[in-house]
Amino acid sequence: MDTQERFEALEIKTAYQEETLSKLSGEVWDLSRRMDRLEALVAEMRRKILELGHPESPAPGDERPPHY
Repeated sequence: MDTQERFEALEIKTAYQEETLSKLSGEVWDLSRRMDRLEALVAEMRRKILELGHPESPAPGDERPPHY
């Protein structure tokens, strides 16, 4: 294999690597965006669960009758 063929083979490999890197970068960006949305959703769910666990006023069915 002469120098020209080796150079062309390296150029081809580099082109494939650049394409793969570009695709992977796009995937990482997409996954990062999705993770941000999921983290926001988890925070919202946590807030709602805490609200349910600590209601500001007891439900009428949960109150003790006056004679107890």
